[in-house]
Amino acid sequence: LDNTSMLYGDGQAAAGQLIAEIKQL
Repeated sequence: LDNTSMLYGDGQAAAGQLIAEIKQL
């Protein structure tokens, strides 16, 4: 469960970075 939570958190972080980059454009 801990591993899946970490992977899920990483996924959200990656999505957040993509959204931030799109907003910068």
